[in-house]
Amino acid sequence: MKQNLLTFFFSALVLTAVLSLSSCGGDDDGPAPDPCLNTDLAVTATSDVFDITAVATGGETPYEFSIDGSTFQSNGTFEDLDPKEYTVTVKDANACTSTTKVTVEDACADLAVTAAVEEYTVEATATGGTAPYEYSLDGTTFQTTTTFSDVAAANYTLTVKDANACTATVAVTASDLETLLDERDGQRYNIVKIGDQIWMAENLNIASDTARYCYNGVAANCDSYGAMYSWYAAQVAAPDGWHLPSKAEWDELETELGGNSIAAEKLVVGGSSGFEGALVGRRKEDNTYAGLDAVVIYWASNESSDTDAQNFILQEDAASVNIAGSDKDRGLYIRCVKN
Repeated sequence: MKQNLLTFFFSALVLTAVLSLSSCGGDDDGPAPDPCLNTDLAVTATSDVFDITAVATGGETPYEFSIDGSTFQSNGTFEDLDPKEYTVTVKDANACTSTTKVTVEDACADLAVTAAVEEYTVEATATGGTAPYEYSLDGTTFQTTTTFSDVAAANYTLTVKDANACTATVAVTASDLETLLDERDGQRYNIVKIGDQIWMAENLNIASDTARYCYNGVAANCDSYGAMYSWYAAQVAAPDGWHLPSKAEWDELETELGGNSIAAEKLVVGGSSGFEGALVGRRKEDNTYAGLDAVVIYWASNESSDTDAQNFILQEDAASVNIAGSDKDRGLYIRCVKN
């Protein structure tokens, strides 16, 4: 009887142990460890112009990438982005994530263009941005050369475009195109295209040590009317790229405008040609002045004799024009024509 009790008691202990082991989970290993807890997942990112390139390492492939934290893609390249700072996120196969920051710089910020404008020519200069550059006056047709020649007198927007398709602009005005800058003294003169010729639309007023005269000897009149010169001084007075017109060139101008009185009406101030020939007189050989509001006389480059040279005359009330000869020592005005 005692032995049976011991056997029963031992069996109970074994059963209790088995039940105890069963209640502790038996073969259950417990919750799985967090795969992201000690992950070596990392992401690096670089920016080039308006693009970002992200590269991931560690973790479990495949990777996905995002620059807004919600929209992911399978490759690490993001293109045509706005200039600003971005947070780049990589997510691996275990949904682990890693982030880094990268800034997309404004590659267009320092691109600029300037224009040197005169004599129906536009010369563009680009700075900043990324070469090579292209240039346009209409925003549509681009060229690689910096010079626009024989440009019609109108308002334009000069555009430069660089290798990254960044653009910058500057205004070009018709009035700028219709000017001549005399680099010798910084004076700027209006110019006008008549037929195939380009003329100064103001009288020359370059300083000269000798043979330069102001009407009535008043210096301020040179600023108002332009200066008068002897024929000798007139030979070397023209700015670079321009010259004293020949008789043939004066004849061509007159013919282009209809000849004699018809041309005269177009050549005086307010006439349709834009020549703006003000009747501002002349200096005579005896150093007196005459003809204000009645006549203006311009030198031609041709000699008539050892003492005389050709000139072009606009008469009072635009009645006529005339080619004549004058003493080379007289003081007459200069209208240069472009080479």
